[in-house]
Amino acid sequence: MKISASNKLRGKITEIIPGSCTAKVKLDLGYGNIIFAIVIIDSIKYLKLKVGDVACAMLNPTQVVLGVEED
Repeated sequence: MKISASNKLRGKITEIIPGSCTAKVKLDLGYGNIIFAIVIIDSIKYLKLKVGDVACAMLNPTQVVLGVEED
């Protein structure tokens, strides 16, 4: 996967808290570091995100974007 975001944080999804349109995804980066991302429900379904998956949080100045490797 190539992406322009320069700040990539790899971690394990430990919780997905669904809302009506978005979900809060908790990513454990290790060593006590946790980051949360707000992701639309359609993207969670498209990426097939689930607790236990490894994902990458990519940070831009205005947003956090999650990405996973393609099968």
